[in-house]
Amino acid sequence: MLPCVRTAPGRLWLAFAFLCCLAMPGLAGEPAVPRYEVKVYLSPEKVLTADNTPTKPILDLLGIQGRPTKLRMLFLDGKRRDLHAEGWDVRFRDIEGDEKLELTYKKRYPVQGDDIDAALDAAARQGFDAGESDDEAEVEWGFRKKTLSFTRKKEMESPGGAALPRPGDARQFAVDKLPGKLAHWLRDGWAKSVLIEAHVYGPVDGKRWTGKRDAIDDEIALEVWQIRKSSGDEKEGLVEVSFKKKDRSKAKASRERLIELLRGQEGWLLEDDVLKTERILERYQ
Repeated sequence: MLPCVRTAPGRLWLAFAFLCCLAMPGLAGEPAVPRYEVKVYLSPEKVLTADNTPTKPILDLLGIQGRPTKLRMLFLDGKRRDLHAEGWDVRFRDIEGDEKLELTYKKRYPVQGDDIDAALDAAARQGFDAGESDDEAEVEWGFRKKTLSFTRKKEMESPGGAALPRPGDARQFAVDKLPGKLAHWLRDGWAKSVLIEAHVYGPVDGKRWTGKRDAIDDEIALEVWQIRKSSGDEKEGLVEVSFKKKDRSKAKASRERLIELLRGQEGWLLEDDVLKTERILERYQ
């Protein structure tokens, strides 16, 4: 908070007092209204074949038909994961069929227990409020924990037709497209200094299948990612099932039905949270 100096002359003091009031947390904008992404993980040993594709039983259970969409992504951060430590992640993603690459800047806020509103209030005090139209608010609702996130998406041409930019190009793109909130985070130029020399975490390959179940009443996504194991160069499958809802109560009801559906299959559901981004940042040093 800026100090209010009462000894300043008339108008100067009033202007200074106004700035003091603006800096007060209690005067933050209205909290954002998020959508909800329910996300759970499955045991690869139970739902994947030897070549890491979903088995027929899981495809049938989720109402999935048709071929998958290929995905590829990488993250940029300092060697000590400086951005991630501040709740920020910078990611490039290539989606089969899309003409342009997707660059996202994501800021995360932890949700304590079920208190989503407290996380929204905390975000609003830092400028992520209902008046911010460029950042998409979303609650990532896992098996045990929830996380509030704000995502800024940018699109760009792939240089030379490559699926993902080369490390030098990725660093320059990330700096050139840097959103204001991250550009001024901690201090002006801090994020730029991290990104201009950032380490590339990835690339990581995945596939997405989509389907629909009446119990969920929305599109379900099944994603399989091939992530490097904690030691060696071999990879292991990570299996993610998710869907999105705009309404909190509907998200909760559909989540309960999805979990009940998956618990009906012995050993399929991992009854814990898998932190995909954390895993990638840890294993692609």
